[in-house]
Amino acid sequence: MKYDLEKIRSKDEDLWKDPLKTKIFSLLPANSIIIDAGSRDGDWIHAADVLLYNIFNWDKENHIKSPFIYVGIDPILCPNIKRYDFFIQGAISNENKKQVPFFIVESEPGCNSLKSPSNSLQESIYRGKKREISGIEKIKTLRLDKIISRLINDTKGTPGYLKLDVQGSELECIEGAGDFLQQFMFIETEIGLDKQNNFYKKGSELEELIQLLDDKNFEPILFSKYSTSPLPEGEIIFKNKKINI
Repeated sequence: MKYDLEKIRSKDEDLWKDPLKTKIFSLLPANSIIIDAGSRDGDWIHAADVLLYNIFNWDKENHIKSPFIYVGIDPILCPNIKRYDFFIQGAISNENKKQVPFFIVESEPGCNSLKSPSNSLQESIYRGKKREISGIEKIKTLRLDKIISRLINDTKGTPGYLKLDVQGSELECIEGAGDFLQQFMFIETEIGLDKQNNFYKKGSELEELIQLLDDKNFEPILFSKYSTSPLPEGEIIFKNKKINI
């Protein structure tokens, strides 16, 4: 592999505690579009908002809103939808489709995915229950470039930060961003670390993700490996090679 992730591995498993992540967010200009793809309960965007407020200290006491544009995307309606300026219900992929199978894992909804969970994942235990497929629903998928184009037209914002928690569909999401991908400053994504023991059948693999983003002018700068994940998994932040840190 071209990059040695151990050289950029954080001392903190929780990257919100890493000073480099604070520096990364401090580089985002006002009116940046921050996309939380796979938003679930909205906890990630809440943590981002807290960090950005600590950096930029806008006047919340007088109800001055964040100077950033928060966008949530998830097949399931977020219970904390008010944390976002825009919320799109659906899954991002490399195609715009109205009826796509979506695998439900009722025992741990964070494992719901467009990709079928692997046998290894389904045999793993969460709170006393196997992470088995409990159902298949039909949902719509959207390309990111379609979403971003509308956001820019509506807000005059600029793509700043893309966070992906998309359970094996990372490659499709990146391809679906089209030419807009080059406008992002940073991309953050979870990813399985062992292709022999993957989370999802035909799910994205670490080396091909890094190669794809390298081809699109992004390089990894911060890495964390999860200690409590049922299978080898981690989180990587990539920066646009045009950005100096």
